[in-house]
Amino acid sequence: MSAAGRPRLAIQMMAGLLYLKHAHNKSEESACKRWAEKIYIQHFMDEEYFQSCLPCDPINLVRFR
Repeated sequence: MSAAGRPRLAIQMMAGLLYLKHAHNKSEESACKRWAEKIYIQHFMDEEYFQSCLPCDPINLVRFR
């Protein structure tokens, strides 16, 4: 494993975002925005504190699949 490059994203968060995307039939961008707006979604994905910023770039959801 290389120390160079960007850090990886949490699997639980990415899986949760994909679930959110498919459950509500939304786009990647709207799933990320919904995550940033709803505290209960963040709690479901095991976040300790509410975060109002996007969890990741929406293109990462496309690449994650």
